[in-house]
Amino acid sequence: MLDEEISTQTLQIVLLELYNELMNWDHLFTEALLQHTDYHEMLALGRNVLPWEYGISTRDMKWAYQTPDCGMPTEGDSYHLMVDTLLLEPEYHAVAQLRGSFYYYDEANGIQDICGNICPEGKFLGRVVMRIGSRGATIPDGARELFEQFTVYIEQLISYHHTTFGDAIKNQSYGLLRQIAAGEQPDPAFQSAVLEKLGWRADDLYTVVLLWVYDEPGWDTQMETTLPYLIQKLEQMYPDSCAVRTEAAICWLVNRGRAGSEPDFFDFREKVASFLRDNVCSAGISADFRNFSLVSYAIREAEIAYEIGKAKNPQFWCFSFDDYRMEYMMSRVQKEFPVSMLLHPSIIVLMDYDEKHGTEYTATLRAYLHCGMNMTSAAEKLFIHRTSFCRRMSRILKLTEIKLDDPDTILELLLSFHLKGDN
Repeated sequence: MLDEEISTQTLQIVLLELYNELMNWDHLFTEALLQHTDYHEMLALGRNVLPWEYGISTRDMKWAYQTPDCGMPTEGDSYHLMVDTLLLEPEYHAVAQLRGSFYYYDEANGIQDICGNICPEGKFLGRVVMRIGSRGATIPDGARELFEQFTVYIEQLISYHHTTFGDAIKNQSYGLLRQIAAGEQPDPAFQSAVLEKLGWRADDLYTVVLLWVYDEPGWDTQMETTLPYLIQKLEQMYPDSCAVRTEAAICWLVNRGRAGSEPDFFDFREKVASFLRDNVCSAGISADFRNFSLVSYAIREAEIAYEIGKAKNPQFWCFSFDDYRMEYMMSRVQKEFPVSMLLHPSIIVLMDYDEKHGTEYTATLRAYLHCGMNMTSAAEKLFIHRTSFCRRMSRILKLTEIKLDDPDTILELLLSFHLKGDN
């Protein structure tokens, strides 16, 4: 309500001053955009017209910027408690889809906020959060419009500079991993430059993990806000790592050989398993490799491990390619031919003879091979006397004429038994 005593001329002067102040604010932002001003400096420009404390929260729930007295926790138990509380609130996930400004009561800190989602090109990247008071507090319509314009400026900052909040080098590593995960061939010069900036070598020890989060119908919105935080937690667990979201999963590349430190694979797997339990995820893990150009193959290994492991042991959460390598190789072998056409001829001979004469020569040969060609151990395994076992082996050699001193023959026989399911 205006004071009735104010003159028209005074009102015009006040309005002109306000207009000039707003135009100057707009000019500062435009100039900052054109001059590629550091985003911290640009975010601070909001202080020129917004009298409340505010911060910029990224999609992985880090604080990219805070005004001096904003007071948002950024680390430690209070920070993780705040994040865990928010992740359990359906309303927090629902507002990620809103456009324009909206009010949100922060239960964890007992403060009313006005928020604006940062969504350049429709993609949620973060949120402007301004602290305005106790529950139910609001701000004047004019101030709300200024807040919304500030959010627009931040979106323009991201669009014009093709960047996101955070470390520029880390952003490049995300871009590189996304390219590889999408099946694209990265530019060799760009790949080498990113590795050099990270301090990684092409022949370091690497592992790829693909993580799938427990999903339910209608959880798409919740995943938009939860997955970035899980990515942050993964990278905190192993700082020399890079995690990105793909269409179906989180792709996590871990450099386990940085600075000569090569964590034991079983310790690494135990840490991953603990993370999966705490965050209700399941995962496929590639074999270790020492050539960065093999990342795309390692991603496929992790995917295969998950597919085979989930089908074979659905009660487990963590599946390593090392545990399912043989199953994968056997599945590839059987793509074109039935098992009966892939078995070693000697096994076919013994199977036919056993069926006609009621003998157990096939099982005898299998026991012999599985016991490292030790007749005593094989006889004990079949619960027969060693002399009886030796007679059986003598008969087997006469029937098949196989050469058990040939490594290739031994390998073929073992693979044949595996194909039969006798392993």
